[in-house]
Amino acid sequence: MNLIYKPPMGFQIPELSIDFRLIDVHSFGNKAFALRFQVPPTMVWRAGQYVFLQLPEKKSPVPLSIASAKTIDGAEMELLVEKRNFSESLQQELDLFQRLGQAPTGSALARHQWLASSPQGDSIWARWKTEPETVHSLLVVGMGTGLSPLKATVEEMQFCQSESPILFLHGARYEDELHFRQRLEQSIGTEQLQYLPTLTEATLPWQGMRGRVFDALKNSPQGQHELVVGGVSFRKDSYVYGCGSGEMTAELKSRLIDLGISPDRIVVEGY
Repeated sequence: MNLIYKPPMGFQIPELSIDFRLIDVHSFGNKAFALRFQVPPTMVWRAGQYVFLQLPEKKSPVPLSIASAKTIDGAEMELLVEKRNFSESLQQELDLFQRLGQAPTGSALARHQWLASSPQGDSIWARWKTEPETVHSLLVVGMGTGLSPLKATVEEMQFCQSESPILFLHGARYEDELHFRQRLEQSIGTEQLQYLPTLTEATLPWQGMRGRVFDALKNSPQGQHELVVGGVSFRKDSYVYGCGSGEMTAELKSRLIDLGISPDRIVVEGY
């Protein structure tokens, strides 16, 4: 989930020269923590980029996709980190941080220095050769826990005051794996964003969509220029950004092309 980007052979990890300060923790079930950091206000990033972060008890820094947009005066960055990156005792300390609003006094978490690299990689806009203001419609598809760059992209579109429609299709196995669901659903009031979660192993009282994200993508009976996503009509010339496991993203891209979406509008990232 957090290892969206896999450095190529011979890649040199950049210098960890930026001090992050942990200011908020949110636990998502048994899968992940959302960690919010205070960062230098001069630090700049774009949706789709990542940082290397030194986690407690890890010998090497971990590449993590940035899960929040940079605002004009913003000095905060959010990262989604799988719980398996932390020992059981550190997970307990992070749970305490969430309840107390700070690291427990004398804990390993309180002693840890969160050193990070500068933002790395191309933004999603560079890969599309466009900017959020010129994207007329956006479909983002998150599969499993690969959500961070998608959330950052949606936030950046909204921060730029784009009025273009955004459709967020989010697939997971269980309801507690729908990370950031509450915040995304709160954004629905803008009428710009539609959030469609679907579960493959849903249990009661779940009343939403069921099945894989691929099952929710269909041709529209209204004509060749539209597709149907979970019952919602959407333009086929939309930009599409998908994240998930390597196998799922390959299947997603193939499915989208079969539905008539141009390959140059599709960006998928596997972890």
